[in-house]
Amino acid sequence: NSFVAGLWDSLMKPLNAANYGISGDRTQHILWGIQNGNIGKVKPRIMVLEIGVNNFKDNTAREIASGIEAIVRTLNKTSPSSKIILFGPLPTGKDNQDPNRQKYYQVHQSIKKLNNGKTVIYLNLDKQFFKPDGTLIDGVMSGDAVHLAKEGYRLWAGVMVPVIKRLRAR
Repeated sequence: NSFVAGLWDSLMKPLNAANYGISGDRTQHILWGIQNGNIGKVKPRIMVLEIGVNNFKDNTAREIASGIEAIVRTLNKTSPSSKIILFGPLPTGKDNQDPNRQKYYQVHQSIKKLNNGKTVIYLNLDKQFFKPDGTLIDGVMSGDAVHLAKEGYRLWAGVMVPVIKRLRAR
């Protein structure tokens, strides 16, 4: 997607960011990669963790939250000087009655407890993506209510980039 590539080039490249995301990854894939990869050698100053929605089909909210918690614990152990911006799964589901939205809320209820304001900064996009009644704001998600539309990527970056810049300035 050229829009996403342009957004990355204009906002993230200047921050010396690297994207290690793989489409379709689930929590267990990320955990395996951390345990068996080179993250300990890289020692990034800041990591953004957006994970979990690909687990929605096969796992309970508790299992997904446990997977995210294991990832955060492992990252803290492997790279203790790194800061983690934790988004968990991005918004999903068309409204509050959608089973995916219910799971989204349950996962976030658990993972927000990982926020300590120092090594883990928990954020969500509820205000940017949901109307007060819980329905999706038009144009932020694709028709499947799982994948971001252009506006969704722009809003996500608008939340993420200022936090990255603030953490870099410390």
